[in-house]
Amino acid sequence: MKIATTLKAAAATLTIAGTIGGAQAMMIAGGITFDGGATLDSVNIGEATQVVSWDSTTVDQASGDFAAVGLSDGDAATFAPGWTFGSGQPMLWTAGGFTFNLSASSITLQNTNFLLVEGTGFIVGNGFDQTAGTFSFSTQENDVNGRFSFSASGVATPQSTSVPDGGATIALLGLSLLGLQGARKAIAKRNA
Repeated sequence: MKIATTLKAAAATLTIAGTIGGAQAMMIAGGITFDGGATLDSVNIGEATQVVSWDSTTVDQASGDFAAVGLSDGDAATFAPGWTFGSGQPMLWTAGGFTFNLSASSITLQNTNFLLVEGTGFIVGNGFDQTAGTFSFSTQENDVNGRFSFSASGVATPQSTSVPDGGATIALLGLSLLGLQGARKAIAKRNA
């Protein structure tokens, strides 16, 4: 009678363990580039420390999950004004339901002819989980009435596509222990 009860408990544990499958996070994978105009705090690229405002910012190219949700060339993109190089910026850009939150940035190259700022942060949106990403901003043209043309890119760099198994491993361990206990009792009863 006790063995039948143990086997029922083991079967119930097996059913529960089978329903606790491992979940998969939906990380963003892909890249996106932008172009448009930017007004810097100086007409000399070599002295600029921030973007004061953005103008006519659009998606230049989208790939992976960015393209899968319908982002394409010419789609509108919004950039946060007042971004200081060497800092973070919440909601630095938004496009097609995605948002990039810049955590940190640094000037990689700056001289009188060229400016390159790179940074890291997180991309969220469209039902995807928060995904680590990189950002790159560059400009190299002389200003036209204080406006520089720029290009920028963002790349989602998922760290992992799996999440903890929700307890399935522990449930299977428990099931194994119950099976060993049942087998031990059955062998002891047979030898008695």
